[in-house]
Amino acid sequence: SLIIYFFIGLGLLFMLTPVIWLLSTSLKSRSEMFTFPLHLIPKEFVWENYVKIWNVIPFGAYIKNSVVIAFYTTLGRFSLQTAFGSPAAL
Repeated sequence: SLIIYFFIGLGLLFMLTPVIWLLSTSLKSRSEMFTFPLHLIPKEFVWENYVKIWNVIPFGAYIKNSVVIAFYTTLGRFSLQTAFGSPAAL
């Protein structure tokens, strides 16, 4: 049981490392992103990067488009599955 938990924890660490690195890099300044040696924790947290993404890139429009596409895709699939699935149940 302990060995199973060890491998689960190892897999979790393996899968979360890119996400942690992504969040860490998003809080660094541009010059700090390319310094060597690499470090996980930024020297200075740059929260303005998150403000820039909303002002420079139409990120809100991208999210709205994704929600609209997901809604209509789900509605269409549900309608088709209901229409074609009902006679099969008889």
